[in-house]
Amino acid sequence: MRKTIVITGSTRGIGFGLANQFLERGCNVVLNGTSPEGTLKALEALQRFAGHVAGVSADIRTREGISNLCEEAIVRFGRVDIWINNAGVATEMRNVWELDNAVISHVLGVNINGVINGTIIPFLQMQKQGGGKIFNMEGLGSDGYMLDGMTMYGTTKRAISYFTRSFAQEARKTSVQIGTLSPGILISREKYNDERNIFIK
Repeated sequence: MRKTIVITGSTRGIGFGLANQFLERGCNVVLNGTSPEGTLKALEALQRFAGHVAGVSADIRTREGISNLCEEAIVRFGRVDIWINNAGVATEMRNVWELDNAVISHVLGVNINGVINGTIIPFLQMQKQGGGKIFNMEGLGSDGYMLDGMTMYGTTKRAISYFTRSFAQEARKTSVQIGTLSPGILISREKYNDERNIFIK
């Protein structure tokens, strides 16, 4: 029986790479991106796996977005065996006091709210179905390492490291396994508010 994997932030980068590898290994995969256009583009790139890959555009910063993603995965494939909270963003490399409040709020929303909601919602679903696994992506700052210009990103990753371990402790007597993934650093350049930013996972 094919396992079903949901990966947030999987229309590009590490998330897309993970999706491709899971599909190569015979799994069903649900892609997630912020925009319908980006999600469709990623689906088209994986069209050779038609029937085993689906795409859901959802804002993972909100509980509604995560709930929609989870519900769509159940409708399409019947259950979720593995959920990976991969989505993450960083600011451009500036001192934290130089960052616009909207940028800070965006990073906190995606990196913290997205992971908290992205752990709670699938956890409750997996409890109902009898088990599953949830993995949260670590990154620079998870171990307390500091890098000038990356304060907000590192703060969120440090928080998620604690959250994941504490959640795992609380869930230790359940049928759901909670863990972290630490793939290393990936640097890519994208547009955000018309300025160049570094996104690191």
